[in-house]
Amino acid sequence: MTKLALFPVLLAAGCVIAGLYGAVHDQISYTVSPDYFHAFKFLQFNVPVHLHNRVGAALVGWHATWWMGVFIGVPVLLIGLILPGWRMYLSHCLMAFVVVISTALVEELFRKVQEVASQSQWVLDGNAHTC
Repeated sequence: MTKLALFPVLLAAGCVIAGLYGAVHDQISYTVSPDYFHAFKFLQFNVPVHLHNRVGAALVGWHATWWMGVFIGVPVLLIGLILPGWRMYLSHCLMAFVVVISTALVEELFRKVQEVASQSQWVLDGNAHTC
């Protein structure tokens, strides 16, 4: 199997991974604010009324992010072509996808913690302080 034959397969896998990430991410967002989806996202993505629930939120997440698999996958997979052999190409490209997903998860977690901390009040010495 040649590396060039793996390229479209890995690119499709990158799109599926990105879409699944978006679907899971929007499940968390729907938990935090279902009103946001009902007022904006379901209309924006033309989700049928009978799917205005978690399934619809997953569809919104999928449609909003699957294309990032192309945007991120093409440069990663092209650079990976310099690796010798298809096995090394496959394993390193899959590892690169894991790095991208991990980085996105850590960034999202950091951003959420920072957002919550900025809206919180801390009680120090009996006095409330806002961050």
